[in-house]
Amino acid sequence: MSPVLRLLLPILAAFLVLDPAARAQDSNDLDQLLAGVFSLEPPTGALPGEVLCTSDESFTIASVQASDGRRGVIAATRHGAGRAVAFGHNAFLGDWGLGAGGGQTFIQNAIAWSGGAELEDISLLLLGRSGSLVERLGGELDGVSSHSTLPEARELERFDVVLWQSGDLDPASIDRLEAFVAGGGGLLFGVCPWGRQQLFDRQGKSIRTDLPHNQLGGRLGLVFGLDTAGGQELGLSPAANQGVHAGRAVAQVLAALAGRKLGTDASDPAAAARQTSALVRALPPGEEAFGPRIDAALAGTDLSANVPGPGRRIARSNTIGHLGMLFSTIAWGQAEPADVPAAPGHEFFPGSVPEDAERSSHRIVVEADAIVPKAWRSTGLYAPAGEVITAATEGRGWQLRIGAHKDLLWHKDKWSRWPEITMQQPIEGTTKLASPFGGLIYLVPTDEAARATTAFVIDGAIEAPFFDLDDEASRADWERRRGAPAPWGELACDGVILTLPSGALRHLEDPTELMTFWSRAMAHYPDLLGEPLHATGRPERLVEDLQISAGWMHSGYPVMTHGADDTDHSAAADFAGLQAEGNWGYFHEFGHNAQRPAWTFQGTTEVTCNLFSLYLGERMAGIEPWENPWLVNQRGKLAPYLAAGADFEQWKREPGLALLTYALVQREFGWEPIAQAIESYLGGGPAPKNDAEERDQWMLRLSRATGRDLGPYFQAFGIPTSESARAELADLEPWLPAELR
Repeated sequence: MSPVLRLLLPILAAFLVLDPAARAQDSNDLDQLLAGVFSLEPPTGALPGEVLCTSDESFTIASVQASDGRRGVIAATRHGAGRAVAFGHNAFLGDWGLGAGGGQTFIQNAIAWSGGAELEDISLLLLGRSGSLVERLGGELDGVSSHSTLPEARELERFDVVLWQSGDLDPASIDRLEAFVAGGGGLLFGVCPWGRQQLFDRQGKSIRTDLPHNQLGGRLGLVFGLDTAGGQELGLSPAANQGVHAGRAVAQVLAALAGRKLGTDASDPAAAARQTSALVRALPPGEEAFGPRIDAALAGTDLSANVPGPGRRIARSNTIGHLGMLFSTIAWGQAEPADVPAAPGHEFFPGSVPEDAERSSHRIVVEADAIVPKAWRSTGLYAPAGEVITAATEGRGWQLRIGAHKDLLWHKDKWSRWPEITMQQPIEGTTKLASPFGGLIYLVPTDEAARATTAFVIDGAIEAPFFDLDDEASRADWERRRGAPAPWGELACDGVILTLPSGALRHLEDPTELMTFWSRAMAHYPDLLGEPLHATGRPERLVEDLQISAGWMHSGYPVMTHGADDTDHSAAADFAGLQAEGNWGYFHEFGHNAQRPAWTFQGTTEVTCNLFSLYLGERMAGIEPWENPWLVNQRGKLAPYLAAGADFEQWKREPGLALLTYALVQREFGWEPIAQAIESYLGGGPAPKNDAEERDQWMLRLSRATGRDLGPYFQAFGIPTSESARAELADLEPWLPAELR
């Protein structure tokens, strides 16, 4: 037997029993659930998450098509004597289906099916916010009672069905609700799992270990996954959902590794591997034989030939590499620090540490006025892969983070590096943490951290190249620190911190001019914005990576960008290049961080951020905005667009074309009225409530700032504005540039 099968068999054996009788039951249940339902659409404005089936009794009701297979959005199961239905967004249990589609009919069917009775005979417990559900369903049911917490078992017995729409449950309530279902009760529950993970990311938690819906769902055979499942229409047919079952996908993966085929309802191999991956990342430890067996199953497994390396990308269809990396990542995250090894391939990325590099103890003091909740505090230290780092402090509410490369890549078709390589956990007195990949070390205050000077002692780390423009001691120590042995280092100033390969830093004799450039650049964002880039004064961050989660660069904290494939060069550290040409991409991504919804209406998300690219190009590199090379490449689009009738839908699809609308105003009136218009939103007054009001408000504010009526200008570009808003500008002289006359 191959090492991979020895790895997978103990973990996946629970999914090898496929009961044909369960398939027939699925069909009967679907007939009841979909009676009178001919089509379903997701709730308006909601992006559902994935619902994964794990048990033989669970089945997918509705799914959407993605590039790598279908994703379940609504699923159901039998559990003991009871039944449950899970939704990939709690909005399904709000106002979904009112006035359109079959949403209301489906909810009524789901209540009746899960309760095992006619709708009028069911007593419903509504747990959480009710929305309009009471009004919608109250007259159809035997009774509806709203509760903010789950009642005790004796009171719970009075109800036939629980509809859990919002709020979290404690472990005792989860036990009670499972017992309720197993004893014959019905359950409808939903959550937006990817949205909850975004919140958990800030707290060092995950939907796998901390989401109550998964603590319960894992027992029922329904798990909420990390992937989104967006789509205009939900597939309801058994044919569409034939391979949408994670438990059976796991069995298919195992069968394929053993060299045999599974039944005709199996999904394609890549989709099966994806579902297996999605399940492993979300299934709570201990459920369905996964958690406790992973460590033992990994023993002796060699992944070195199936992980990313020089000239070697790993495809998601490489089951050995895909699942091996995934299981390893989870197992190492649960292991005691002393048991965490250095991951195979870490030498390639993020890089290795010389064996003779000095591991030492460092005392770090964070001043009270420098504490910004959730902001990473650079230490200038690096954790070697597979080695234990100890952090000690008397402060409360702090977390220890290893690694800056935070993007998760599990959704990618191919991996240039391991898909997940950073760690973060609370510091409780003295805390030990080991990363299988290594990485720069950060101290992260939570909202609970006291705003008081706090001291830390970190043991086991090595020094990294580090330069802080605003710290005299750091500047004086650069000649020594640029030779520090860590593979990654940082350059800091008051506005931004650059995380770059050490090879791109060691040749810098003095980064003072470079970081003065960056300090000036970041100080220019408030020129247009009218307020600090971040309300807390937190410096922005830029991190180079070998592969990122989306695009060539993306905004956020930190801004992530490609570039680490050339470890001896970085455009962010190229002072001559920045001074001569600026950098459209960097300025663009920080521009995204500067955007505010009030003046970024639909179609301008990739446009208003570029105001900052134009502005900083002028201020930092002397490039006149209308002559900026990026904009020059777009100018040829204007005449054909106008000649074709100025279709606003086209305008919204083409950011370069849309930017010309702003750039022509800047060419005529300069930057001051644009800055004045943006800053006017800070002066109070009612904020625009919708997209139409956002367009009207931008036209009005920009017109007042320029002193000219821009209503005809907006109309010439095909940008819809209201007649009433245009009438407010009757006292101003209309303006059109020569290109539009």
